Amino acid sequence: MLLVYPVPSRLTSAMLKFIDSVLLLFRSCFHRFAQFKWFVVIIIGLMIRSDCLGVTSVIRDLALNPNGYESLIHFFRSSAWSLADLHQQWLRVVLQYAPIKRKEVMETLGIDVERYAPIMFTSIGKASKPAHESVRLPIERVVSWNQVDQVMGSPAKK
Repeated sequence: MLLVYPVPSRLTSAMLKFIDSVLLLFRSCFHRFAQFKWFVVIIIGLMIRSDCLGVTSVIRDLALNPNGYESLIHFFRSSAWSLADLHQQWLRVVLQYAPIKRKEVMETLGIDVERYAPIMFTSIGKASKPAHESVRLPIERVVSWNQVDQVMGSPAKK
């Protein structure tokens, strides 16, 4: 069942202007304007999609021509943008629109503010189902693991 809540048009207009202004901040990350337009389509599609079936969800929920599937897939392999540039701009935008109150977050999580420098918080969790096969590096080669009792329980040895 799809629930639709009435939203006054002035709020919708303000929200769309805000989304537009934020997405325009990413224009500098793309060498070609066409790639930037695909980026906007993908982000909007990911925001409104009704399920988690990837690119097909974006095409279906935005009512795009299914023949555009290959073009949409090509966006992810394009050399017209760099993931590193996108990541750096994302961090700048987040800090501009949603500044992190590191001290309060660290205190809430029970982290000693005087002992540890806040660099980045990373969400850690257990997958609900096993991941599918990938051509990327195995997780054991890109992540270092610590024992939970070493990090949380026992005091550091001096």
